[in-house]
Amino acid sequence: MATARHDRHGGYLRDAEAVPAKNNMCTSANPNRCWPRWSSKRSLSRDLSTGETRQRGLPFAVVGLWLFVILWGPTPSANACSTFCLASPQQTVFGKNYDWYFADAHLIVNKRQMERRSKVSPLTWTSTHGSVTFNQFGRNSPSGGINEAGVVVELMWHDSARYSADDDRLAIGNLEWIQYQLDTASTVDEIIASDAKIRILHSDEPLHYLVADAQGGVASIEFLRGRMVVHQGETMPVKALTNDDYSRCLDFWQRQDRQRQVDGPAASQMSPREAVAAPHLSGHGSLQRFARAAHWLHPQTPPEDAVVYAFEALADLAQGPSTRWSIVYELEDRRLHFKIRRQPAVYRLSLDDLDFACQRPVQSLDLLTAQPGDLAPQLSDYSIATNRRILTAAFRQIPERQDTPEEEMAWRSQHPSGDRCLVAAPH
Repeated sequence: MATARHDRHGGYLRDAEAVPAKNNMCTSANPNRCWPRWSSKRSLSRDLSTGETRQRGLPFAVVGLWLFVILWGPTPSANACSTFCLASPQQTVFGKNYDWYFADAHLIVNKRQMERRSKVSPLTWTSTHGSVTFNQFGRNSPSGGINEAGVVVELMWHDSARYSADDDRLAIGNLEWIQYQLDTASTVDEIIASDAKIRILHSDEPLHYLVADAQGGVASIEFLRGRMVVHQGETMPVKALTNDDYSRCLDFWQRQDRQRQVDGPAASQMSPREAVAAPHLSGHGSLQRFARAAHWLHPQTPPEDAVVYAFEALADLAQGPSTRWSIVYELEDRRLHFKIRRQPAVYRLSLDDLDFACQRPVQSLDLLTAQPGDLAPQLSDYSIATNRRILTAAFRQIPERQDTPEEEMAWRSQHPSGDRCLVAAPH
């Protein structure tokens, strides 16, 4: 039975009754679990979209596939990624800096009414929303995106993250978790409620998430000591997240807010540009970026153009060449804008211009070859070869994965093509 309790900042913890781990997870100490364990025998699969339990063939399901292939690459700096959600009188925008050590990625248009299968368990679900996602590690494993309902989910590295041990919930990869939420959720509350149904497979790839919806809901979602920890509403006075626990970031900001500088204003009264210059708030540290984001979220006068203002904030929070993409989502209008490698050119895409019907091919776009401006005309049909190129681009830059067996590369490339459209094609 799921339970909940409050943490000291008013955020609440969700957890399921834990059971002893079954030692069936993919780790460097248990590498034999990192390849398909399920045979072609039929087994039970529970579809959480319908609550139905049924038999189905699992020719290549896995328990313990690498959730985030960067486990095998260089450990990123703790200063990786910044996010915030800004509500202005005109619109709500969500900003994200994706800070990483390579930029290869595809933009993928994901279809509604698709039945998907997890890579790490027998879990299946049905997408009720179409979405657009940024993918560096293959289709169905995005780093973030937006769906038709105006829900945005974005990840950040979080060294303190500890996922739940094995229990009776079906497991999902920590990148698949993003696709699952964009497929199924219309609100932030629905994302939070999904913790009673699914859990992220316990692993060493620590992430946390900032999520938002078009109705104004915003939440930080973390996994600490095996429990989901949520801050939202009154427990989230600063709608931002970097790479420390939200509670630690908030403590730092509140201390700075109370601290008065000699011959200077209180930190809370600084303009964003003054905050950039303040010695105690400068630098690339996670806590400093969070505090500066707090200033950008409380401008003295509302910005005339929220998208332009958000890009200005992201430029302040950027970390030099490691900032690969700066993304601004318009939640109510279901549009996304982004810049690549801090260049001034803006790339744009409106979800209203896309066809999310599953009877038509999934589409994608290589971000390294994309041209600035409207991206809709530049999209092309996705194929298994597309997914192979995405994975190859990532693995060739991760020394420990450069010798990945051909059989595994083929399986990873082909797995998303098992997604099934549940709408009959017109006769």
